[in-house]
Amino acid sequence: MPALVLAVIILLAGGGGYWYFTRDLPWVDVLKDQKAYPGTKIYADDNVLLGEIKFEKGTPVPLKKVPKSLVQAIVAVEDAHFFRHHGLDYVGMLRALLTNIWAGGVRQGGSTITQQLAKIMFLTPERTFSRKIREVILARRIEARLTKDEILDLYLNKIYFGHGAYGIEMAAQTYFGKHVEALTLSESAVLAGLPKAPNIYSPYADLDRTKRRQKYVLDRMIEEGYITAEEAKSAYSKPLALRNLRKKTDVAPYVVEAVRKEIEERYGQEALYQKGLKVYTTIDPAMQLAAVQALQAGLRDLDKRHGFRGPVEHREPRKTDGKKKDEDETTAGKTVLPLGEVITGRVTAVSGDGVSVLARGVKGRIPPSGMAWALNKVRPAKGEKVPKGKKWRAAPDRILKAGDIIRVRVAALPQKGKGALFDLEQDPLVEGAAVMLDPATGFIRALVGGFDFGRSEFNRALHARRQAGSAFKPFVYAAAMDAGFSPASIIIDAPVTYDEQKDLKPGWSPENYDREYFGPTRLRTALAYSRNIVTIKLLKEVGLKPVIGLARQLGISGPLPEDLTLALGSGSATPLDLTAAYAAFANGGTRMKPILIRAVAGANGEIIESEEPQGEPVVSPESSYLLTSMLQDVVAYGTGWRVREVGRPVAGKTGTTNDYIDAWFVGYTPNLAAGVWVGYDNEKSLGPQETGSRAASPIWTAMMKEALKEVPVEPFVRPPGVTVLEIDAATGLLASFDSEETIPEVFKAGKEPTRASTQADREALEEAARKEFEAAAEREKDKGKTEKKAARRGQRQTQEDRD
Repeated sequence: MPALVLAVIILLAGGGGYWYFTRDLPWVDVLKDQKAYPGTKIYADDNVLLGEIKFEKGTPVPLKKVPKSLVQAIVAVEDAHFFRHHGLDYVGMLRALLTNIWAGGVRQGGSTITQQLAKIMFLTPERTFSRKIREVILARRIEARLTKDEILDLYLNKIYFGHGAYGIEMAAQTYFGKHVEALTLSESAVLAGLPKAPNIYSPYADLDRTKRRQKYVLDRMIEEGYITAEEAKSAYSKPLALRNLRKKTDVAPYVVEAVRKEIEERYGQEALYQKGLKVYTTIDPAMQLAAVQALQAGLRDLDKRHGFRGPVEHREPRKTDGKKKDEDETTAGKTVLPLGEVITGRVTAVSGDGVSVLARGVKGRIPPSGMAWALNKVRPAKGEKVPKGKKWRAAPDRILKAGDIIRVRVAALPQKGKGALFDLEQDPLVEGAAVMLDPATGFIRALVGGFDFGRSEFNRALHARRQAGSAFKPFVYAAAMDAGFSPASIIIDAPVTYDEQKDLKPGWSPENYDREYFGPTRLRTALAYSRNIVTIKLLKEVGLKPVIGLARQLGISGPLPEDLTLALGSGSATPLDLTAAYAAFANGGTRMKPILIRAVAGANGEIIESEEPQGEPVVSPESSYLLTSMLQDVVAYGTGWRVREVGRPVAGKTGTTNDYIDAWFVGYTPNLAAGVWVGYDNEKSLGPQETGSRAASPIWTAMMKEALKEVPVEPFVRPPGVTVLEIDAATGLLASFDSEETIPEVFKAGKEPTRASTQADREALEEAARKEFEAAAEREKDKGKTEKKAARRGQRQTQEDRD
């Protein structure tokens, strides 16, 4: 009787325990019924695939496509008894149990492939005994309902291999740039070693550790009888042709993410992930690549101008006992370097002749010329002797030492008897954005939202509202052209003070960038040299309301202050908004709605939605041409001079905000508009002299040269309502026999000057300018007296406080 009671108690306890651990476990039959939802495919304008949006990560492949050697490698290293057990490896579990008891907690899993699949599909990653029990139960259920091949198929398509790669196909693409069926034994051994600890064994993190792990996998394959020792030795000795993580083909992640958000907003999550939609964008792949490469190179150049920030990290070299080979020997020659790419390397030695580096198992060096940008910024140490008459440059050991982890660019591949050549690099902290669009259609041809999508997914091209600086000035001048001004109109460039401005301190006295003033100035010259005073005075004459109204019609949606600081670009705009607004001037004054998605099709190709170009006339064609003519001079001899390198007619404008926080260049040719913004997300200064001309226009130039290299050169076409006359450069009136300098100028028909310039006109302008300069000097004098009185009052008050 007691035995029966005991049996009942044990039965009830066991049943209760089983119920407790299984009460909320899913039925594993769902694994057989799993559907691979098609997701949404996103295409460029030439129907080349830009990216996919899928509910499940990775790209499933059937087991029959997976090389036998890869399956064997996975089984050998993850679960040697996989084909013999029924979901559980009791020897492994006992070993793990003893380890965990000794450690006082869960430290080792002892999980089979089936248990790992159970954890991936149904359980959380927490390390607890209760989760382990659930894992065991699920593994038994999976083995009872699925074949070994079905388990392997699911496992290989779900397991994580690091660097965002889920499943074996995605891993093959991420690490080696090939489909899984093309993997070699050497590559299979590397991938098989990753699931245990992807971040630790990644070849991008530590190639030496990767090679040791690869050798372990190959040794296990020998032990299991899958390969011979000779095959293992051959596989281990083969160089690994690793794919660069920043793949050239993956050039539009910001576009893909923008499309994902838009499609989800329009059609919902179910359609996005399950309906097999096809989205056709307006992106030109060649222009997109040009924009990505130009922005990344330009941001690197800017970052380098401000010196080397130091190594990424420092790792002390591994100590050896003299018998074991060190890292240099074990990994040397084991990878193929990607020429021109930026990769991570480790400093192995430093001398006066340069720096020895090991990068992806390849030995090489950085000569002093390859790190000059960093060495030139180092100042002599206190008491260090500097040879007279010679340019001093710091020695490499002033900035690097053995064990430093650094970023390098592959400048030259290793040759017989010579190692690779590297250039010192560093990933910039500064950010930027670039946009290109077709002025005639509004089609967005390129969109780059930052330096690296992997670092930051925030799309600055679409969502970063930043002060436009002088890049806003063309809107003031466009409104002025519509209001009857011409490029020849004269405004006196002299110091001015405004007392009536709301929301500003009384006595606001704006200045030109260089704090110089040039008297009577034509609007063309003022815009070319970005003169602040002339633009402010012009805004005051034209009026805030017309200028703000024009900016709004052109698509500027950010905050615009209702005071004269608007002339200096205190309003905010996104790079896309600003570029689309400029594009209107290239399109005869008609603003085209920016379009990224031109069509959405269903799974069978039926068109669900399409978008045609939509335009709205905002500025007259004549005013647009006058402004374009002036903006061409910004490039010809003004602040945008670097853009002349494009080698074709270009109109554009630089922009720089206070303290060099934002740098812009926005411009256009007759058939392509583009904008570049550079700045920090936290709105700190870019550094001294980092203007739009220096920080942004080189990026704009590089991407436009590449984007237009196959496009014929076209001029800006003058509309019928514009005339050209010879004028006196000093007065803006018609040229006369005694004009000292004459130039051709464009005017709206019927708005040309009607009389010739005279000496009296020139003297009148000089007199007006003299009076303004005298008034400014008087204000400064009064200001000085007021400040002295205030100082004396302060001194008396201080004395009274002391008394």
